[in-house]
Amino acid sequence: MEPLILNTPRLVLRPFEASDVDAVLAACQDPDIPRWTNVPSPYLREHAQNFVTEMVPNGWRDNTSYSLAVVTKDDGVLVGAMGLVRLELAGPERQAEIGYWTVKEHRGRGY
Repeated sequence: MEPLILNTPRLVLRPFEASDVDAVLAACQDPDIPRWTNVPSPYLREHAQNFVTEMVPNGWRDNTSYSLAVVTKDDGVLVGAMGLVRLELAGPERQAEIGYWTVKEHRGRGY
């Protein structure tokens, strides 16, 4: 499946880009992100690099997970991440897990 881009009046949800590594690394230093997600702790540069350049594109290619960067429409600042991961189950049921995190400085703004 090809990644998609969604636009809202204030945000753009787009595929992660290599230039997002530093912003992802900085955001995931917030202890609340690993507390409420499956983000590793401590979160290292190699985690951010692997997420952006390997995990995200592989998930879209393999049709198993779909992650998007959430950035401001005006200046492209990363304010969060969201994703859907397909769960493997026996039987006809199709289930998925949805997850997201927001950058600490951008919480409480209705994103």
